[in-house]
Formats: sequence, C-alpha cells, structure tokens
Amino acid sequence: SDIDDEDVEKAFETFGLSRESTKEQIKTKYRELTLKFHPDKNKSKNTTVKMTEINKAYEIIMGAIA
Repeated sequence: SDIDDEDVEKAFETFGLSRESTKEQIKTKYRELTLKFHPDKNKSKNTTVKMTEINKAYEIIMGAIA
C-alpha cells in the first residue's frame, strides 16, 4: 500500500487514539472532532485547516485498517 507508516502514526495522534482502536471508536472520534471543528460550528480562524487535517487523518486511518 502507498500509505506511509509515519502518516498512519500521525493520523492516530491527530485523533488521540491508538492503533488498537476499533473502527467504531475511530468513527465516533471522527464525528466528535468534525462537530467540534466544523467551520459552521467553530468560528476560530484555523478551523478549515483543522478540518482538512481531520479528514485526511480519517482517510489514512481507514485506508490503513481496511
């Protein structure tokens, strides 16, 4: 696979989860983070950047555990 192990580590760190996390835990955390940082809900300056980071991390994690 073209997913770098380091990227996977960083993705789990972004989510504050370990690699042993279940798909369900990952999805729950993803929902939590998207609710917290969605630009419509959070008016901080860097929410768009944070959301991009969260979405990328989610893609990497889901690709890694698939």
